[in-house]
Amino acid sequence: MWRDRQKNTQGSRNHKNNRLHLVVAIIFLLCTALIYKLFNLQIKQCDWYTALASSQHQIYSKLKPDRGQIFISDNINGQENLYPLATNKDFAFLYAIPKDIKEPPVLAAKLFEFFDKPKLEKAGLNYNLTSTSTPNTTSAAAITTSSTQAEPGFGQGAKEAELQKEAIIAKYLTKLDKPGDPYEPLENKVSIDDLIKLYAFLSDSKVADLDFKNEKVINTQNNSEVKIEGLGFDLKKYRYYPENNIGAHFLGFVSYIDEEEKGRYGLEEFFNDELFGKYGSLKSELGGNGVAIVDDREYVKPEAGSNLILTIDRTAQFTACEKLAEAVKKHGATGGSVIAVDPKTGAILAMCSVPDFNPNDYKDTSLQTFNNPVVSDQYEPGSVFKTITMSAALDQKKVTPATTYNDPGQIMINGWNKPISNSDFSTKGGHGVVDMNFVLENSLNTGAIFAMRT
Repeated sequence: MWRDRQKNTQGSRNHKNNRLHLVVAIIFLLCTALIYKLFNLQIKQCDWYTALASSQHQIYSKLKPDRGQIFISDNINGQENLYPLATNKDFAFLYAIPKDIKEPPVLAAKLFEFFDKPKLEKAGLNYNLTSTSTPNTTSAAAITTSSTQAEPGFGQGAKEAELQKEAIIAKYLTKLDKPGDPYEPLENKVSIDDLIKLYAFLSDSKVADLDFKNEKVINTQNNSEVKIEGLGFDLKKYRYYPENNIGAHFLGFVSYIDEEEKGRYGLEEFFNDELFGKYGSLKSELGGNGVAIVDDREYVKPEAGSNLILTIDRTAQFTACEKLAEAVKKHGATGGSVIAVDPKTGAILAMCSVPDFNPNDYKDTSLQTFNNPVVSDQYEPGSVFKTITMSAALDQKKVTPATTYNDPGQIMINGWNKPISNSDFSTKGGHGVVDMNFVLENSLNTGAIFAMRT
């Protein structure tokens, strides 16, 4: 009996030891896991959690600099004045708040009427808009049905316009007809004048009664803010070209990708770094209520871009572009270019090409049109080379401006199978005895050959 009791006591003691070892092992594993977790959080992921904490009690904003302007000059009464060809201007960015729009089809039709109808009409597409300008239904299907009802004389072109109209209105509805959606972008770069006209159109007000003050559209009759249910706007600074097409080829334009502006083509691209400037920044701590602590902030002022002042003369540029457009149209040419150069300094006074584009609205322009043919296309030297030939003869004192020769109108050159003639030989024949000034003024091939042979 004593032996049995001794065995039972020893077995019970072993069982207790096993349970103790199991508890110690579990505690050890838990401590190891805890230490690993602390190591992972405080050492391996320290940077990530530090950044996460900073985002909760710090704000950081990248401050965009003002892009430099591009100027041309004009000399009026002996006084030189600068005019901007490229500058910066505030425009409205229009957006929709679909959750606040009660009748999306009505608003879609009105937006089409204001923004898209003029574009289609400018493109030569005419159609009946009376059925959709003020629809009395909130049904998108009803708008589509009514818009295709043709009046007498409704031709193929009008049907095409109607189809385009339906597609545009449907596109608006994909943004406007979203119950619960708080934000949808609509129109980019809307001028302040157009914004006032839009608000007058949508609120049935007179444009003369509305004004823009403190970033709000105000009714001057009662000095109250005009609000359009379901619409809003923000002001943003965009690149603006006051003279539209004038100088487009040598200016280029500025495109926006993810709100990052970058010069494309022309001077905007070549001098992009100088024109852009340098970003600034604002870093500040946030208080418990989420408000920035003014006394504890780091501010780096953005550095505005440099301005460019061109040698282009405003009067010469406008005249050259106007005359060039008239000549291209008159002769039915596919295009043309003109350059005016100061012969004493080599400064470019005017540079214009047709066809051109509007850098304020370049989306529908072909890529080929963006290239400046004056610097990107190749030309045969042609009559331009006569000035070089004549300059060499004058430099060698072989001829003077008063030197004369007898112009026969055409000359045979050994090794060439036909005579080289002046451009006007078929109508005027030979000019007889003429001097070197006459040669350059009338671009005579025979005169250039005479100067070269002398």
